[in-house]
Amino acid sequence: MHLNTYFDGHMRGFMMRKKIVLVEDEEILRQNLEEILKFNDFDVYSFEDGLSALEQIEMIKPDIIISDLMMPGIDGYELLSKVKSKSTTMHIPFILLSARVEKSERDRCYALGANQYLIKPLKTFDLIKNIQSLLQY
Repeated sequence: MHLNTYFDGHMRGFMMRKKIVLVEDEEILRQNLEEILKFNDFDVYSFEDGLSALEQIEMIKPDIIISDLMMPGIDGYELLSKVKSKSTTMHIPFILLSARVEKSERDRCYALGANQYLIKPLKTFDLIKNIQSLLQY
């Protein structure tokens, strides 16, 4: 019984790791964010552009999506809009990252369905706190 309790506890922790899709075109920032998220016990699926992420999101079934706003090709606006328009993905919390501080940018993102809009440069604590809040830790 003691061994089963030990095993169950460890398997439960392993099985409960949350999956994050991270979309960021700046390689160094993407790598840094990926490292931070993995250190905080998230399974991270990284993409350098919105199209690559969009092609994989339904298969990955992430618990949350974190995306840069300004990217070549499918930008954060379009990725957010496409994710929120599908019944199979519309429930996924979505955090947008941007260096743009204008209220109109934030309002546009929230109108498209963003759950959070964070300003770059990011503070690690703020990012993790927002993720945990959206995932209801």
